[in-house]
Order: sequence, then C-alpha cells, then structure tokens
Amino acid sequence: MSKLFNPERKDRLDRPERAAWQKPDDVVATLGLEPGMAVADIGAGTGYFAFRIAPLVGASGMVYAVDLQQEMLDTVQERAEEQGVKSITFVKSGPVATTLPDDTVDLVFLSSITHEYDDIDEGIAECARITKPGGRIAVVDWAYRETEVGPPLDHRLDPEKLIAAIKKAGFRSSDPIPLLDHHYFYIFSRAGA
Repeated sequence: MSKLFNPERKDRLDRPERAAWQKPDDVVATLGLEPGMAVADIGAGTGYFAFRIAPLVGASGMVYAVDLQQEMLDTVQERAEEQGVKSITFVKSGPVATTLPDDTVDLVFLSSITHEYDDIDEGIAECARITKPGGRIAVVDWAYRETEVGPPLDHRLDPEKLIAAIKKAGFRSSDPIPLLDHHYFYIFSRAGA
C-alpha cells in the first residue's frame, strides 16, 4: 500500500470541516443499516465512520474497525472506551488480508481506501470473501479528477477499475450515488442476490 495514509496526520481525519464535504451522516443513512448487522469498516482510521455506524447496528450488531496501523486502532479503542461504545471490535489487518473469517459481515464499508490498494482486484476479492451471502460492499473514494481537497490525481482510483474488480469478485455494478462533490459513492450487491 504505497499510498498509505500517514498516522501522524490522523488529527486531520476528524476536523469539523470534513463533515461539510464528506457528509458522513448522509453517507451512513444511505447504507440501509439495521440493528443486528455486522459491518466491516476497512481502513477505519480514527473511527470517523465506525462511531456513526455503531448506533445503527445497535448492541446486537457489530462494527469491525479494521486497520493495518496499530496507532489508528489504538485511537479507535481509546475513543470507544471513553464513549462507552461496546459494539466496535478492533481488527489488525495486513495490507489486504482483513484477518476476518469468511462470510462474517453484512456490509463492507470502504471510505477513501480503495485507492490505497496496490492491487484493486486483490483488495476487492478480500472484501467479497468476508461478505455474507446477500451482503453488500459500499465504496466512497476520491473522484477521479482534481478537487479542492484530497490526494493528487495519481493517488486516486479510476472508478472503471473499481467496477471491473467488483464484477470479477461476483458483485453487480451499480450507478454512483450522487451525494458527494469530491468523491464517488457506490453500494454493490452480490450478483444473483
């Protein structure tokens, strides 16, 4: 993962102005979450989305905050303890391998992560492996054009490559959800489901 986010800059992930352009509450509301669901937040960072997802899956559900950087997981764990959130499990991953068992989650959520995979096919295949039959993969990542915020264009992922990887992994392509100005947003379902 040559485009890996630097954990020394983790404070940037929780800046209030991020909510204005990433609309995290609207994104999470679009995911169709219900109590009892299991969600893998891949590349959870500081828990920006995990803490918004946890109340929607409730005490009977689980959010797996998956990150390969221990410093990020430590931050999520500290916040969870401070806030008394018990429905988040902290999962140390490899660059691609999540370490979760097959068919674990109802939804895999990837926010600004797919562009970090060195091999998008391998990354999406791992997401498909941990997704239950009938499960979904949601992707929010930087638009494939220059924007006023975000990484340079050569660090972004062309959505056509994402769609190809999704199809290869046995999921249906979908139309982008027109919610965000600086990102594309898709929710993919398993083909045949």
